[in-house]
Amino acid sequence: MVTCPKCGYVRKPGDDDFFSGRECPKCGIIYEKFETEQPASDDGKLVVYLEKPGRDRTLVWILVVLLCTLGAYFAASGNLKKPAPAESKPTASAPPKAAQAPPRQRAAATAPAPPPAEDKIVQSPPPASHSLAIHSTAPSPKNDSTEVARAIHRLSQTLTQPMDSAYFHRNELSENDYVGLKSQPYYVKVQYILQLYRRQHAYIGNGFFVCVDMAMEVWDELAAAGIPAKLMVGNVRSDITQSDTLIRYIAAMNHAWLLVEVAPSTWIPVETTGGFIVQPSMWNFSLYNMGAMFENPGEFKDFVEHRKSMFLTCGQIGPLQSNFNQTFAGERVSGKGVEYTGRIMQKVYDCAGLVRRVTALLQPR
Repeated sequence: MVTCPKCGYVRKPGDDDFFSGRECPKCGIIYEKFETEQPASDDGKLVVYLEKPGRDRTLVWILVVLLCTLGAYFAASGNLKKPAPAESKPTASAPPKAAQAPPRQRAAATAPAPPPAEDKIVQSPPPASHSLAIHSTAPSPKNDSTEVARAIHRLSQTLTQPMDSAYFHRNELSENDYVGLKSQPYYVKVQYILQLYRRQHAYIGNGFFVCVDMAMEVWDELAAAGIPAKLMVGNVRSDITQSDTLIRYIAAMNHAWLLVEVAPSTWIPVETTGGFIVQPSMWNFSLYNMGAMFENPGEFKDFVEHRKSMFLTCGQIGPLQSNFNQTFAGERVSGKGVEYTGRIMQKVYDCAGLVRRVTALLQPR
Protein backbone atom coordinates (compact mmCIF):
# COMPACT_ATOMS: atom_id res chain seq x y z
CA MET A 1 0.00 0.00 0.00
CA VAL A 2 1.14 3.57 -0.76
CA THR A 3 1.57 5.92 2.19
CA CYS A 4 1.19 9.68 1.66
CA PRO A 5 4.50 11.49 2.44
CA LYS A 6 2.58 14.53 3.67
CA CYS A 7 -0.35 13.36 5.84
CA GLY A 8 0.55 9.66 6.32
CA TYR A 9 -2.69 8.37 4.82
CA VAL A 10 -2.43 4.74 3.64
CA ARG A 11 -4.30 4.11 0.42
CA LYS A 12 -7.16 1.59 0.52
CA PRO A 13 -8.15 -0.65 -2.37
CA GLY A 14 -11.38 1.29 -2.96
CA ASP A 15 -9.55 4.61 -3.35
CA ASP A 16 -8.32 3.73 -6.83
CA ASP A 17 -11.92 3.80 -8.09
CA PHE A 18 -12.30 7.51 -7.30
CA PHE A 19 -8.80 8.97 -7.18
CA SER A 20 -5.69 8.78 -9.34
CA GLY A 21 -2.95 6.47 -8.11
CA ARG A 22 -0.60 9.47 -8.04
CA GLU A 23 -2.90 11.59 -5.82
CA CYS A 24 -3.48 11.22 -2.07
CA PRO A 25 -7.23 10.62 -1.45
CA LYS A 26 -7.06 12.42 1.90
CA CYS A 27 -5.03 15.62 1.40
CA GLY A 28 -4.98 15.72 -2.43
CA ILE A 29 -1.22 16.14 -3.00
CA ILE A 30 0.59 14.48 -5.90
CA TYR A 31 3.09 12.01 -4.43
CA GLU A 32 5.94 12.58 -6.90
CA LYS A 33 5.66 16.34 -6.95
CA PHE A 34 5.55 16.59 -3.18
CA GLU A 35 8.70 14.50 -2.77
CA THR A 36 10.71 16.54 -5.30
CA GLU A 37 9.81 20.15 -4.77
CA GLN A 38 7.09 20.59 -2.14
CA PRO A 39 5.19 23.57 -3.64
CA ALA A 40 3.78 26.45 -1.59
CA SER A 41 0.96 25.01 0.48
CA ASP A 42 -2.60 26.32 0.14
CA ASP A 43 -3.78 24.77 3.38
CA GLY A 44 -4.85 28.20 4.51
CA LYS A 45 -2.82 28.29 7.69
CA LEU A 46 -2.91 31.75 9.09
CA VAL A 47 -0.15 32.83 11.44
CA VAL A 48 -0.55 35.99 13.46
CA TYR A 49 1.65 35.98 16.51
CA LEU A 50 -0.17 37.21 19.58
CA GLU A 51 2.22 37.38 22.53
CA LYS A 52 0.92 36.57 25.99
CA PRO A 53 0.54 39.51 28.39
CA GLY A 54 3.68 39.99 30.46
CA ARG A 55 5.31 42.59 32.62
CA ASP A 56 5.51 45.80 30.66
CA ARG A 57 7.82 48.27 32.44
CA THR A 58 7.69 50.85 29.64
CA LEU A 59 5.26 53.13 31.51
CA VAL A 60 7.38 52.92 34.67
CA TRP A 61 10.46 54.09 32.78
CA ILE A 62 8.48 56.87 31.10
CA LEU A 63 7.31 58.13 34.49
CA VAL A 64 10.87 57.98 35.86
CA VAL A 65 12.18 60.00 32.89
CA LEU A 66 9.39 62.59 33.25
CA LEU A 67 9.98 62.99 37.00
CA CYS A 68 13.73 63.40 36.49
CA THR A 69 13.16 65.98 33.77
CA LEU A 70 10.67 67.98 35.86
CA GLY A 71 12.97 67.83 38.90
CA ALA A 72 15.90 69.16 36.92
CA TYR A 73 13.73 71.90 35.46
CA PHE A 74 12.45 73.15 38.84
CA ALA A 75 15.93 72.96 40.33
CA ALA A 76 17.29 75.18 37.57
CA SER A 77 14.34 77.59 37.89
CA GLY A 78 15.05 77.95 41.63
CA ASN A 79 18.67 78.87 40.99
CA LEU A 80 17.70 81.53 38.49
CA LYS A 81 15.31 83.23 40.95
CA LYS A 82 17.72 83.38 43.94
CA PRO A 83 18.70 87.03 44.78
CA ALA A 84 22.35 87.92 44.25
CA PRO A 85 24.28 88.18 47.55
CA ALA A 86 24.87 91.78 48.77
CA GLU A 87 28.31 93.04 47.94
CA SER A 88 30.31 94.13 50.99
CA LYS A 89 31.51 97.70 50.93
CA PRO A 90 35.22 97.96 50.24
CA THR A 91 37.36 99.60 52.91
CA ALA A 92 39.65 102.48 52.15
CA SER A 93 42.74 100.54 53.03
CA ALA A 94 41.79 97.47 50.98
CA PRO A 95 40.41 98.17 47.47
CA PRO A 96 38.37 95.45 45.74
CA LYS A 97 40.34 92.54 44.34
CA ALA A 98 38.84 93.07 40.93
CA ALA A 99 40.25 96.60 40.82
CA GLN A 100 43.73 95.37 41.80
CA ALA A 101 43.76 92.59 39.22
CA PRO A 102 45.27 92.98 35.74
CA PRO A 103 42.82 93.78 32.87
CA ARG A 104 42.36 90.15 31.70
CA GLN A 105 41.87 88.86 35.22
CA ARG A 106 39.56 91.79 36.00
CA ALA A 107 37.25 90.86 33.08
CA ALA A 108 37.14 87.27 34.22
CA ALA A 109 36.40 88.32 37.77
CA THR A 110 33.51 90.59 36.75
CA ALA A 111 31.85 87.99 34.35
CA PRO A 112 28.89 86.09 35.84
CA ALA A 113 29.83 82.63 37.06
CA PRO A 114 28.23 79.64 35.17
CA PRO A 115 25.55 77.68 37.05
CA PRO A 116 26.74 74.59 38.92
CA ALA A 117 27.06 71.46 36.78
CA GLU A 118 24.46 69.65 38.82
CA ASP A 119 21.79 72.27 37.94
CA LYS A 120 22.00 71.80 34.15
CA ILE A 121 18.80 70.50 32.44
CA VAL A 122 19.65 67.26 30.72
CA GLN A 123 17.55 66.40 27.65
CA SER A 124 16.33 62.88 28.24
CA PRO A 125 16.11 60.43 25.30
CA PRO A 126 12.67 59.56 23.86
CA PRO A 127 10.94 56.56 25.46
CA ALA A 128 11.56 53.16 23.95
CA SER A 129 8.98 51.79 21.52
CA HIS A 130 6.62 49.03 22.59
CA SER A 131 6.82 45.53 21.24
CA LEU A 132 3.89 44.70 18.98
CA ALA A 133 2.62 42.27 21.59
CA ILE A 134 -1.12 42.61 22.03
CA HIS A 135 -2.13 43.12 25.64
CA SER A 136 -4.32 45.37 27.73
CA THR A 137 -1.58 47.62 29.21
CA ALA A 138 -2.20 51.29 28.48
CA PRO A 139 0.12 52.36 25.61
CA SER A 140 2.50 55.31 25.66
CA PRO A 141 1.20 58.30 23.68
CA LYS A 142 4.63 58.62 22.07
CA ASN A 143 4.75 54.99 21.00
CA ASP A 144 4.50 54.67 17.21
CA SER A 145 3.70 50.93 17.42
CA THR A 146 0.55 51.45 19.51
CA GLU A 147 -1.64 52.01 16.46
CA VAL A 148 -0.24 48.90 14.80
CA ALA A 149 -0.83 46.79 17.90
CA ARG A 150 -4.42 47.98 18.09
CA ALA A 151 -4.97 47.28 14.38
CA ILE A 152 -3.61 43.73 14.76
CA HIS A 153 -5.80 43.23 17.81
CA ARG A 154 -8.88 44.32 15.85
CA LEU A 155 -7.85 41.99 13.00
CA SER A 156 -7.46 39.07 15.40
CA GLN A 157 -11.04 39.65 16.54
CA THR A 158 -12.17 39.54 12.90
CA LEU A 159 -10.28 36.31 12.30
CA THR A 160 -12.00 34.67 15.25
CA GLN A 161 -15.49 35.41 13.93
CA PRO A 162 -17.72 32.45 14.88
CA MET A 163 -18.85 30.01 12.20
CA ASP A 164 -22.42 30.50 10.96
CA SER A 165 -24.68 28.18 8.98
CA ALA A 166 -25.40 31.04 6.57
CA TYR A 167 -21.99 30.48 4.98
CA PHE A 168 -22.66 26.98 3.63
CA HIS A 169 -25.39 25.25 1.64
CA ARG A 170 -26.97 21.95 2.63
CA ASN A 171 -28.48 19.96 -0.23
CA GLU A 172 -31.51 18.10 1.07
CA LEU A 173 -31.18 14.76 -0.68
CA SER A 174 -31.92 11.30 0.65
CA GLU A 175 -31.40 7.78 -0.64
CA ASN A 176 -35.05 7.56 -1.56
CA ASP A 177 -34.63 10.48 -3.95
CA TYR A 178 -32.43 8.29 -6.15
CA VAL A 179 -35.29 5.89 -6.87
CA GLY A 180 -36.12 6.33 -10.51
CA LEU A 181 -33.42 8.98 -11.15
CA LYS A 182 -31.20 6.66 -13.16
CA SER A 183 -33.87 6.42 -15.81
CA GLN A 184 -34.09 10.20 -16.18
CA PRO A 185 -32.61 11.53 -19.47
CA TYR A 186 -30.51 14.15 -17.67
CA TYR A 187 -29.01 11.54 -15.34
CA VAL A 188 -27.84 9.39 -18.25
CA LYS A 189 -26.52 12.44 -20.11
CA VAL A 190 -24.59 13.71 -17.09
CA GLN A 191 -23.02 10.29 -16.61
CA TYR A 192 -21.91 10.21 -20.24
CA ILE A 193 -20.38 13.75 -20.08
CA LEU A 194 -18.47 12.85 -16.91
CA GLN A 195 -17.02 9.64 -18.33
CA LEU A 196 -16.03 11.32 -21.59
CA TYR A 197 -14.38 14.23 -19.78
CA ARG A 198 -12.50 11.84 -17.50
CA ARG A 199 -11.03 9.95 -20.46
CA GLN A 200 -9.95 13.13 -22.26
CA HIS A 201 -8.42 15.01 -19.32
CA ALA A 202 -5.58 14.17 -16.96
CA TYR A 203 -4.37 16.88 -14.59
CA ILE A 204 -1.22 16.82 -12.49
CA GLY A 205 -0.57 19.60 -9.99
CA ASN A 206 -1.61 21.06 -6.67
CA GLY A 207 -4.70 19.05 -5.75
CA PHE A 208 -7.07 21.82 -4.72
CA PHE A 209 -6.60 23.89 -7.86
CA VAL A 210 -6.87 20.86 -10.11
CA CYS A 211 -10.36 20.04 -8.87
CA VAL A 212 -11.34 23.72 -9.13
CA ASP A 213 -10.38 23.85 -12.81
CA MET A 214 -12.05 20.53 -13.59
CA ALA A 215 -15.28 21.52 -11.83
CA MET A 216 -15.49 24.76 -13.83
CA GLU A 217 -14.80 22.97 -17.13
CA VAL A 218 -17.47 20.32 -16.51
CA TRP A 219 -19.87 23.11 -15.48
CA ASP A 220 -19.27 24.69 -18.90
CA GLU A 221 -19.96 21.41 -20.73
CA LEU A 222 -23.16 20.81 -18.77
CA ALA A 223 -24.31 24.38 -19.43
CA ALA A 224 -23.68 23.86 -23.18
CA ALA A 225 -25.85 20.73 -22.97
CA GLY A 226 -28.64 22.69 -21.25
CA ILE A 227 -28.22 20.98 -17.87
CA PRO A 228 -28.32 23.31 -14.81
CA ALA A 229 -25.38 22.96 -12.39
CA LYS A 230 -23.86 24.78 -9.44
CA LEU A 231 -20.31 24.74 -8.12
CA MET A 232 -19.56 23.49 -4.61
CA VAL A 233 -16.44 23.83 -2.49
CA GLY A 234 -15.82 22.18 0.87
CA ASN A 235 -14.30 19.03 2.30
CA VAL A 236 -15.48 15.49 1.49
CA ARG A 237 -13.26 13.88 4.14
CA SER A 238 -14.56 15.63 7.26
CA ASP A 239 -17.46 17.85 8.30
CA ILE A 240 -15.88 21.31 8.32
CA THR A 241 -19.24 23.01 8.82
CA GLN A 242 -18.71 22.29 12.54
CA SER A 243 -15.63 24.56 12.65
CA ASP A 244 -15.62 27.01 15.55
CA THR A 245 -14.56 30.01 13.43
CA LEU A 246 -15.34 31.12 9.90
CA ILE A 247 -11.65 31.38 8.98
CA ARG A 248 -10.96 27.78 10.01
CA TYR A 249 -13.95 26.69 7.93
CA ILE A 250 -12.56 28.51 4.89
CA ALA A 251 -9.05 27.18 5.51
CA ALA A 252 -10.30 23.58 5.68
CA MET A 253 -11.82 23.75 2.18
CA ASN A 254 -9.78 21.44 -0.03
CA HIS A 255 -12.10 20.11 -2.73
CA ALA A 256 -14.52 21.27 -5.44
CA TRP A 257 -17.36 19.44 -7.20
CA LEU A 258 -20.81 20.11 -8.71
CA LEU A 259 -24.48 19.88 -7.84
CA VAL A 260 -26.49 19.02 -10.96
CA GLU A 261 -30.25 19.27 -11.44
CA VAL A 262 -31.26 15.98 -13.09
CA ALA A 263 -34.97 16.38 -12.30
CA PRO A 264 -37.12 19.37 -11.27
CA SER A 265 -35.79 20.64 -7.89
CA THR A 266 -33.65 17.50 -7.51
CA TRP A 267 -29.94 18.20 -7.32
CA ILE A 268 -27.36 15.44 -7.09
CA PRO A 269 -23.62 15.74 -6.25
CA VAL A 270 -21.20 15.02 -9.08
CA GLU A 271 -17.50 14.25 -8.59
CA THR A 272 -15.82 15.96 -11.55
CA THR A 273 -12.25 14.94 -10.61
CA GLY A 274 -13.15 11.26 -10.32
CA GLY A 275 -15.65 11.39 -13.19
CA PHE A 276 -18.70 9.83 -11.46
CA ILE A 277 -22.05 10.62 -9.87
CA VAL A 278 -21.88 10.37 -6.08
CA GLN A 279 -24.07 7.52 -4.79
CA PRO A 280 -25.93 7.31 -1.43
CA SER A 281 -24.01 4.11 -0.61
CA MET A 282 -20.74 6.03 -0.33
CA TRP A 283 -19.60 6.72 3.25
CA ASN A 284 -19.09 10.45 2.56
CA PHE A 285 -22.32 10.98 0.61
CA SER A 286 -23.60 13.52 3.16
CA LEU A 287 -20.36 15.53 2.93
CA TYR A 288 -20.88 15.93 -0.82
CA ASN A 289 -24.18 17.61 0.01
CA MET A 290 -22.65 20.31 2.25
CA GLY A 291 -20.42 23.21 1.28
CA ALA A 292 -20.23 26.71 -0.11
CA MET A 293 -22.26 27.00 -3.31
CA PHE A 294 -21.69 29.29 -6.31
CA GLU A 295 -23.99 29.88 -9.27
CA ASN A 296 -21.33 30.14 -12.00
CA PRO A 297 -17.56 29.87 -12.62
CA GLY A 298 -17.16 33.66 -12.45
CA GLU A 299 -18.34 33.84 -8.84
CA PHE A 300 -16.45 30.69 -7.95
CA LYS A 301 -13.14 31.86 -9.45
CA ASP A 302 -13.50 35.20 -7.68
CA PHE A 303 -13.83 33.39 -4.37
CA VAL A 304 -10.92 31.01 -4.99
CA GLU A 305 -8.51 33.80 -5.98
CA HIS A 306 -9.46 36.08 -3.08
CA ARG A 307 -9.23 33.15 -0.67
CA LYS A 308 -5.68 32.42 -1.81
CA SER A 309 -4.68 36.10 -1.56
CA MET A 310 -6.25 36.35 1.89
CA PHE A 311 -4.16 33.55 3.40
CA LEU A 312 -1.00 34.73 1.62
CA THR A 313 -1.37 38.35 2.81
CA CYS A 314 -2.59 37.62 6.33
CA GLY A 315 0.11 35.00 6.78
CA GLN A 316 2.82 37.65 6.24
CA ILE A 317 1.76 39.71 9.26
CA GLY A 318 3.13 37.28 11.84
CA PRO A 319 6.72 37.19 10.47
CA LEU A 320 6.71 41.00 10.05
CA GLN A 321 5.56 41.45 13.65
CA SER A 322 8.17 39.00 14.93
CA ASN A 323 10.94 40.78 13.02
CA PHE A 324 9.79 44.13 14.42
CA ASN A 325 9.93 42.78 17.96
CA GLN A 326 13.46 41.48 17.42
CA THR A 327 14.86 44.50 15.53
CA PHE A 328 13.06 47.67 16.61
CA ALA A 329 11.36 46.95 19.95
CA GLY A 330 13.06 48.80 22.80
CA GLU A 331 15.03 51.06 20.44
CA ARG A 332 14.65 54.75 19.77
CA VAL A 333 12.20 55.78 17.08
CA SER A 334 14.01 55.85 13.75
CA GLY A 335 13.16 56.27 10.10
CA LYS A 336 13.54 52.54 9.45
CA GLY A 337 11.32 51.72 12.41
CA VAL A 338 8.60 54.10 11.21
CA GLU A 339 8.83 52.69 7.67
CA TYR A 340 8.60 49.13 9.00
CA THR A 341 5.53 49.88 11.11
CA GLY A 342 3.97 51.38 7.98
CA ARG A 343 4.56 48.12 6.11
CA ILE A 344 2.92 46.13 8.89
CA MET A 345 -0.04 48.50 9.01
CA GLN A 346 -0.56 48.17 5.24
CA LYS A 347 -0.54 44.37 5.49
CA VAL A 348 -3.10 44.54 8.31
CA TYR A 349 -5.40 46.75 6.23
CA ASP A 350 -4.99 44.53 3.14
CA CYS A 351 -5.69 41.38 5.19
CA ALA A 352 -8.82 42.88 6.76
CA GLY A 353 -10.10 43.94 3.33
CA LEU A 354 -9.58 40.46 1.86
CA VAL A 355 -11.33 38.84 4.83
CA ARG A 356 -14.34 41.10 4.24
CA ARG A 357 -14.34 40.26 0.51
CA VAL A 358 -14.12 36.49 1.00
CA THR A 359 -16.81 36.58 3.68
CA ALA A 360 -19.11 38.57 1.42
CA LEU A 361 -18.64 36.08 -1.44
CA LEU A 362 -19.70 33.23 0.84
CA GLN A 363 -22.97 34.86 1.80
CA PRO A 364 -26.01 33.65 -0.13
CA ARG A 365 -27.22 35.94 -2.90
